[in-house]
Amino acid sequence: MRTFDCIRSALEFTVDSLISKGHGYIIDVIGPAEVENGSAATIQIIARGMIRQDSNPGLTLHLPFDLLSDECDHLRHFEAMDDYDRFEEYLYQGISCFIATFGTDLDAAEAMTLKVLNDVYDYPPYTEFICEVSDQGPMRKAGKWRAPPGGITMGDSST
Repeated sequence: MRTFDCIRSALEFTVDSLISKGHGYIIDVIGPAEVENGSAATIQIIARGMIRQDSNPGLTLHLPFDLLSDECDHLRHFEAMDDYDRFEEYLYQGISCFIATFGTDLDAAEAMTLKVLNDVYDYPPYTEFICEVSDQGPMRKAGKWRAPPGGITMGDSST
């Protein structure tokens, strides 16, 4: 695992060192509140193929909203975002999840990530985030934990 003190550096490393090799990865973006509480990542950026079960390692912002936890307010803020329609929804083990894919477009991935952190999680601009990047290995092996047998049908909450 590699740790970075800014989102841009983590994205650059991922594109240059992991996507270029066809590897899957998970970038845990951890905000100050989560660091203080010892909580899980605020949001994740993962290889697209880890959701879609294809070989595409492109940058994908992944947002799960577990309504059995404290995610109801976050989901409401997310649904009110101007860019809400940029995301695709799927259901995974009863949890509403949303993804937006960016390929290797660093600028778009960084901009949307910062927008979500601001609009959904109330982090002000210029907040410092810790980013932990985990190499999941070649895409043919990466992400088997994520999708149920047969993959995930995007936009269909019944799967």
